[in-house]
Amino acid sequence: MKILTEKVIPMTTLLVTLTLIIISISNLIFGGGDLSVYIMFLQIAGCFFVLSCVEYFILEKIEFNSSVSYNAASFLIWYLMLGVCNFGFGWSGVSLKNVVVYTLLFTAFFICIQKYSYYRLRRSAEEINRLLEKNKE
Repeated sequence: MKILTEKVIPMTTLLVTLTLIIISISNLIFGGGDLSVYIMFLQIAGCFFVLSCVEYFILEKIEFNSSVSYNAASFLIWYLMLGVCNFGFGWSGVSLKNVVVYTLLFTAFFICIQKYSYYRLRRSAEEINRLLEKNKE
């Protein structure tokens, strides 16, 4: 299971993303199919890259007292920036219903991603501690 979560899934996701980027760029250059789909995918991929960089640089400058405040700041930054991209690029229409759905889905996904990250971090720490205990004996 460890190989699946640490190597197979991340590598598969990376390769699928790179493949979609290559397909999108080649279809935009040479034409093919509905180009709006490829443009939207490149917008999404580019936004996530830029937003990740912006989040990193903003959170790096702030000194946090707890992981809760760090996660709250991360949530707020991602929520606002992704919301601006979502509604600014017209990926979904601007209405109260869409904002509520965006908020609920974003919150659910953010919590799941944070829980998974903490789970992996805890598992790594447990493994390191186990190896240290093994070496002491």
